Amino acid sequence: MTTFKERVKNRELLCGTHINLNDPVIGNIVAHLDFDYIWIDMEHNHLSLENLLGHMMTIQNAGKPVLVRAPQDDFTYTKKILEMGPDAILFPMIKTKEQAEKLISYTLYPPYGNRGYGPGNAIKYGVETSSGYIARNHKDMCRFLQIEHIDIFDCLDELCENPFIDGFIIGPFDLSGSVGELENVFGEKTQNLIKKAVEIVSRHGKSIGLSTGARDAETITKWHDLGINMISAGADYGMLAAGMKQMAETLKKCHIEK
Repeated sequence: MTTFKERVKNRELLCGTHINLNDPVIGNIVAHLDFDYIWIDMEHNHLSLENLLGHMMTIQNAGKPVLVRAPQDDFTYTKKILEMGPDAILFPMIKTKEQAEKLISYTLYPPYGNRGYGPGNAIKYGVETSSGYIARNHKDMCRFLQIEHIDIFDCLDELCENPFIDGFIIGPFDLSGSVGELENVFGEKTQNLIKKAVEIVSRHGKSIGLSTGARDAETITKWHDLGINMISAGADYGMLAAGMKQMAETLKKCHIEK
C-alpha cells in the first residue's frame, strides 16, 4: 500500500479538509469520508492537546493520514504534537531560512536535529519499540512549511533543497496581507506570488499545496489549475454553519408557505 509520504513525494493530487472544533465526533465523521488526509489546526482555534490526540487516534485508526499545523514558532507545542505521532506536521508563517531550519530541526532526532526523546502515542505507549520508531521516523513523517509571507521568497529556492522538507502549503489570505491587500487573494500581487511559488517548488520536484475555506467547485478549480497538487478545502465550522443556515431558511420558508 502506498504511504502518505510516498504520495506526497510523487506529487499526487491529494484532497483534504480542516478540523478546528473539539468534538471527537467530527474526527470520526471525516475519517470515514473520501479525503486523502485530514488537517487538524492547532494555530487559530481553541483545540487542546487532548482534543488533538482524540481526533488523531480516531482518524488514524480509520486508516487516514493526519496533518497537524503547529502553533507558530512554539518548541514545546511542537514537541508534544510530534510525540503523538502525526503523519505530517506543518509550520506556519515562515519568513527566513534560519527560522525554517530551526523548526525542521525540532522534528529530527540527533545527529540530524534537536528533537527531544520521549515518544508516547507515536509508539502506542510502548506497544511498539522506540528504537524502531526512531530508525524509521525520518522516512515516515512529512514536514511542510507554509508560504504565507512575501519574505519567504528570498529563500524559497534554498529551502526546496532541504531533503527533510517534503513540501510547501500556501496560505493565500496571510500572503495577501503581507503585500498590503488582506483577503484579496485573487488580486494581481498575490496571484503572481502564488504562481511564483508553484513554479519554484514544482521545479524542485516537491509537492505544493494550498489551504482554503472555500467549498465551491469554481474556486477550488481555480487553485487546482495553477498547478497546486494538494488542496485542503472547507472547515468543520464553516460547513456546520452553512448547513444550519440552510436548515433555518428551509424551515422558515416551509412555515411561511404553509
